[in-house]
Amino acid sequence: EVLVSSSSFLIRFLLAASVESIKRMLVETGYRMGRFQATVEDLFVPYLLPEDCGLRTDNKYVRFLDQEGAGIELSAEQPFNFNCYSYSTENLSKAKYTYQLTKSDGITFNLDYQTTGVGCTARAVSDKYQTIPMATQFTTTLRLVKGSSIK
Repeated sequence: EVLVSSSSFLIRFLLAASVESIKRMLVETGYRMGRFQATVEDLFVPYLLPEDCGLRTDNKYVRFLDQEGAGIELSAEQPFNFNCYSYSTENLSKAKYTYQLTKSDGITFNLDYQTTGVGCTARAVSDKYQTIPMATQFTTTLRLVKGSSIK
C-alpha cells in the first residue's frame, strides 16, 4: 500500500508475525551513527493515549529477521524514516486507551521518505520542518536475507 499526503510519503505493508528482530543502520542522527538492533516490541511506546509512534529517522537500511536470522532487508540510496508495531494503524487511531489495543496477526511496517514534524501537536510545525507536496523520486530495494547472511 502506498499513501501520499501533505505530511508524508508512506509505504505500508504487513510483515509476518514471526519477525522478532530489527537491525537498522543509521546514516546520520545528529550525534550518533552505527548499527542498532531491537525487537518490534522495544520500538513501541505505550503512550497514555495510543498513537502512531516509534519513528526511526535517517536510515540507510532496515532488516526484519525471524529467530533463525532469515527475513527481508529494505534499503535506499537516500535516508528514510520508518516505524513498526504489532498493531494495525487503524487500531492505534481508534483506540482511546492502551487496553483497547489488540495485537495484529502481523507487524505493521511504515516507510516514510519525509515526515512533517514530530512531537506534540499542540503547536504548529515550524515551516522549516514541513513536508511540502511536490514531485519526487525515491527508490528502495527489497531483498531476502538468509539466516547465514546476518552481519
